[in-house]
Amino acid sequence: MKPHEWMLFTYPVMDLKAAEAALNRAAAEGWTLDRVFLGCFARLVPAQAPVVWAVDWSDGAHLEREDYLALCADAGWTFVQKVGSFQLYRAPAGTTPIQTDSAEELERFRQEELRRLGKLTGCLGLLWLVLALLVGVLALLLPAGGRTVDGLLALFASNTVLYLLLCLPLLLAGLAAWTARLCLRLAQWRRTAAEGTPFPAPGPRSAKAAAWLCLLFRVWVLSLFPVLLLDLAQAGSIGTPWGS
Repeated sequence: MKPHEWMLFTYPVMDLKAAEAALNRAAAEGWTLDRVFLGCFARLVPAQAPVVWAVDWSDGAHLEREDYLALCADAGWTFVQKVGSFQLYRAPAGTTPIQTDSAEELERFRQEELRRLGKLTGCLGLLWLVLALLVGVLALLLPAGGRTVDGLLALFASNTVLYLLLCLPLLLAGLAAWTARLCLRLAQWRRTAAEGTPFPAPGPRSAKAAAWLCLLFRVWVLSLFPVLLLDLAQAGSIGTPWGS
C-alpha cells in the first residue's frame, strides 16, 4: 500500500456534506486524513483502525465553542483540524453521528452562504468600479487631442485591464453557476429540514466540479498579482499585454 495519497479539499460550505462523504469513502478504502495543507490539499495515510468522519462548520476566523467541542469529545468525536469554516472530527467506526437541529443548521447555512456570496459579488463589483474610475480619471488627463476613440481605447491596453476584460465572461459565468447551485442547495436543505431528515450529500461529480472551480478561482486571484506588478514596473505607463 502506498504511504499516502492526496485529495483535493477545496469544498465550499454548500458542499459540507460532500466533504464529509469524501472522507468517509476514503476511510472505507482504508485511508484516513493526516492533514489538509494550504486549505486545499488533503493528505491521506493508511488508517490504523476503521474510522468515520464528521464535518461541521463554524465562523471562518474562530474555532468552535469550547462547550461544543467538549460535547463532541464526550460523544467519541475527536477534533482534528479546522479548514476554513470546516471543523473536521474523527471517531472510531460505529460511533453515533453528531446530532444537529436541521432547522438551526439550515439558518446557519443560509446566513453563511449568503454572506459569502455577498462578499464575492461585492469584491468583484468594487474591482470593476475602481477600474472604471481609474480609466475615467486617465481619460480626463489625456490631452484634448488625444481624446479620440483610439486614444480612449489605448487606456484599456494596460496589462491588468486587458486581463480582467478577458476573464470577465468566465467570472460572470462562474458567478451565475455558483448562484444557481446555491439556490438548489438551499431548496434541498429547506425540504429536508421540514422533513426532519439529515441533509443530503451532493453527487461526487458535482462536488468535485465545485471543488475544482474553487481551486481555479484561488489560482486566478493569485495570477492577478504578477499582472499588477508588471504594470507597476512600467511606472504607470500604458503598454501592451506583453509590457512593451
